[in-house]
Amino acid sequence: MKQFLPSLRQRYPRNSFLSWDTRVLLRLAVILAVLLGSYILGQHATKMWIILIIGGIGVLILLRTPMLAIFPLILGTFLVKWEIGTGTQSSINVTIIMIAGILGLWLLEMLVQERRISLYHSRVMPPVIGLCTVVVLSFLIGQLPWFAFATQVSLSAQLGGVILFLLSAGAFLWVANRVIDIKWLKWMVWLFLGLGIFYIVGSLLVGDRIGLIIVPGTTGSVLWIWMVAISSSQALLNKELKPGMRILIGLACGLTLLAGWLNRQWASGWVPAFVAFFAVISIINWRTGILIFGTMLVIFIVFDPNTVTQLFVNDQYSIFTRQEAWKIVLVEIVKASPLLGLGPANYYNYTSLFPILGYSIRFNSHNQFVDLIAQIGILGFAMFLWLVGEIFWLGWQLKDRVSSAFERAYVVGAIGALAGMLVSGMFGDWLIPFVYNIGLNGFRASVFGWLFLGGLVVIERLADQQK
Repeated sequence: MKQFLPSLRQRYPRNSFLSWDTRVLLRLAVILAVLLGSYILGQHATKMWIILIIGGIGVLILLRTPMLAIFPLILGTFLVKWEIGTGTQSSINVTIIMIAGILGLWLLEMLVQERRISLYHSRVMPPVIGLCTVVVLSFLIGQLPWFAFATQVSLSAQLGGVILFLLSAGAFLWVANRVIDIKWLKWMVWLFLGLGIFYIVGSLLVGDRIGLIIVPGTTGSVLWIWMVAISSSQALLNKELKPGMRILIGLACGLTLLAGWLNRQWASGWVPAFVAFFAVISIINWRTGILIFGTMLVIFIVFDPNTVTQLFVNDQYSIFTRQEAWKIVLVEIVKASPLLGLGPANYYNYTSLFPILGYSIRFNSHNQFVDLIAQIGILGFAMFLWLVGEIFWLGWQLKDRVSSAFERAYVVGAIGALAGMLVSGMFGDWLIPFVYNIGLNGFRASVFGWLFLGGLVVIERLADQQK
């Protein structure tokens, strides 16, 4: 026993995450928990018990190497359909659970080990914190009765809206502050591209049946944007890759654009992705970007002159109703609380007080920016614009500072993807899903944007260290 204790002291020094004696107790507790869990599982083997045991083992692993969470997070988002019912139309999916767990472990480590909340000193941090603060204030003020003949949406819907805001910001902060080695960004990129290529090729070959493997909520607009932006930038700029790999990645970009064009009745899929592609090309060489854009425009005019006209004709009613919805939300509803908004998800209940095209129904704006103003007000929208501006400026500065080919390709791809994401916001709430439209399931796709944008801060930190 005397020989056993010194070895534990050497392996778990007192300045580690948990002191050595606590680690001994934790190890004994794990052994007992495994034995007890095995007995219970043998008597009553259910899916929930299996998930709890696997989750417990995962927590212990992540306490030692937090960045390993990248693998189950991306894999689970693409492949795991398991959800927890809430008694409403929305369920809590595995992506929300994992992001919440990752953030909880990170917060626990800061409070227990560092005994303070520490974030990297970057210009993007103040707007992120400011946005989260305004969201909480908007939730609190949203409990006030803004209109006499309508009430707030259910508390669960409001909390769902708050969660979508905070987890989006949390995903960004987690990558920005926890990733300390560029290899983890590479793993994020290649794992995302691998699964994304599998989905794109599968959708071209078997159509909707690919949904039996890839969870449908993962395939939102943000997935298409980042697939095009990352694949095009890595294929064109990452000279560290072998020529064959660069050709393969470039082919993946082309297939994604092709799949989007074949499904062009869904504008949220192909329009933002094309914008991201042209943004990447233009950043690399603006003359080439103009040439490619002009060439494609001529091709459309010569070979398919009715394409754009048909798109506007087919969506004419949708465009008209959206414009009417924006007028009602921005002119009639937001004026009740313009500074902090009506609270997350709340404006949905108030829309029925103002008939749209003669119908008294509840509706949403189908526009990310109108949603932001209605939910968190002008102040929250200003914080969002501040954050977007700082992210863009950070990327623009980094593209000429980074040392490796992968990092430069990553930065250029992130700038292009950010442009595509902003365009997608005009088609729907793809960046931060609205509870009553894209919903909690849409977080499966939107989370990729926040994770990858957080990678810009990682590259900023590494560049500062090298300097």
